[in-house]
Amino acid sequence: MKKISNMGLGNLRKQAEPITDNEEEQMWKCGVLGSHNPRLLVNTLIYLNGLHFSLRSGQEHRKLRFKNSQICLLTRIDGTSFLRYKEDVSKTYQGGLKHRKVAPKTVDHYPNSDKNKCHIEIYKKIYGSVSFSGKGRCILSDAP
Repeated sequence: MKKISNMGLGNLRKQAEPITDNEEEQMWKCGVLGSHNPRLLVNTLIYLNGLHFSLRSGQEHRKLRFKNSQICLLTRIDGTSFLRYKEDVSKTYQGGLKHRKVAPKTVDHYPNSDKNKCHIEIYKKIYGSVSFSGKGRCILSDAP
């Protein structure tokens, strides 16, 4: 195994390739992203959350809470709505003795001029069509 590693074989790291602007535009045109049905709405929100709030791992996506949410819709004094993401705990926030003063990341996202692709508008649609069951589970209705 050491011989193979020294030759440079088998030690390539898997790295995701970034999605270009053209590829993203194609996803909107082809209907991979959008708000036409509940499943598409959820997939689009997950994509936009990862894009705008720098969620790197699947674990960060899974840790997001809808009830007592880390993402909230706020309004500025001038009436502009924006989304604020507050991180709970991340890979860089360990909470040890030497890390006590490390603040969790907070990211604000402001509206997009295109209402169909606006993260805030999609968040409002999905938030308006969610109800909670008795066990605290989210139930998404069919009417976005």
